[in-house]
Amino acid sequence: MTNYYLQTRYRRDIHKGILFADVIPELHFQRDVSYDPRWAMTLRLEMYFQREISRDYF
Repeated sequence: MTNYYLQTRYRRDIHKGILFADVIPELHFQRDVSYDPRWAMTLRLEMYFQREISRDYF
């Protein structure tokens, strides 16, 4: 194994169960840089699609 990482995720429902936002802070330890810690931040926007959407969503 060459890489290790530690992460946590904060997930928020932005719009009625179909639109979500994630904020993921991460700490990476890579073998090629002597396992010196490196911070990273991931921001993700996720949308679920359905075949039919009722008027309640809007």
